[in-house]
Amino acid sequence: MLNRVCAALLLALVACHKPPDSPGSSESAATTADAGAVDPDEVRPVYAGEVPVNPLASRLCDALYAAPAEKLATCCGTKPQPSLAGECRRVVSLALAGKQVVLDAARLGTCETALAASTASCDRAGNETAPLPEECEDLFGGSLGAGAVCRSALECARGLTCAGLGPTEPGRCTPPATANAPCHPVVDPLAAMARQRTTQHPSCEGYCNRTRCADVVALGAACAFQDPCGRENHCGDGKCQAGPRALVGESCTAGGCERDAVCVGGKCERQRASGLCTQDADCLGGCRMRDGGRACGPRCPEAFVAPISTGHAAPPLAPAGVRKH
Repeated sequence: MLNRVCAALLLALVACHKPPDSPGSSESAATTADAGAVDPDEVRPVYAGEVPVNPLASRLCDALYAAPAEKLATCCGTKPQPSLAGECRRVVSLALAGKQVVLDAARLGTCETALAASTASCDRAGNETAPLPEECEDLFGGSLGAGAVCRSALECARGLTCAGLGPTEPGRCTPPATANAPCHPVVDPLAAMARQRTTQHPSCEGYCNRTRCADVVALGAACAFQDPCGRENHCGDGKCQAGPRALVGESCTAGGCERDAVCVGGKCERQRASGLCTQDADCLGGCRMRDGGRACGPRCPEAFVAPISTGHAAPPLAPAGVRKH
């Protein structure tokens, strides 16, 4: 899932990317005359520049960003909000143009169908942190071998990670590190923008425990969170159990439940499309003020309420036209 921290960082990186100048301008001509020259002091994202939009990139980014924005506007009776669709098209098109990574067209079609089905109603509208359907995982295949310079782990062959990668620094494809080797969280620009997990490109043979790689523990061993149990198992009821996610009704830890479920009091519960709620995690969409109480429904943009009264009536907490659930 594109989490909000990655999205905020990627939006900041957009500011580092300078759009091309208008044709015929003196600055544009100077740039053309000095093609290929790069200011060594300039901070540039690893996916900098412009290329023609790749049709597959356009399909993916429309499904991930443009279509949900339009759906939210329809469900809330508002104008479509700005989305990352354009920046997504640019980044993914640049990645595909480099030929180090390919986007599986057949799997993309399956993903588009699954996304359309999951957003057919307004239940999930506006929930940007909900996990994607399983059909939308592993859409990319990398071709780079060990030692090659990479801009994303997705450019590396399966089983290799992009060590040393940062938003503005490329890395190198390397095998996962062994126990006790240093490790740290990585912001992968392509994976974050395309909302791809990098589970097929692990940085550690086991898992990254703060700043050091550690071995996973066996089934039945004690655990406090997911990672020590490995990618194929989960932590529930204080011990590692089989399966990557706990099912509804099973014991769990935070974040360890199947899609459309949340861990409440140590048990996975199904998220609701409607009804009373106390937090967004209770709902498929969001938990918002409706008719004087908090209820599940589309996560509509809420009108701004001034912190200091001006003597005028406050605007409604939700725009007119919000569907009741």
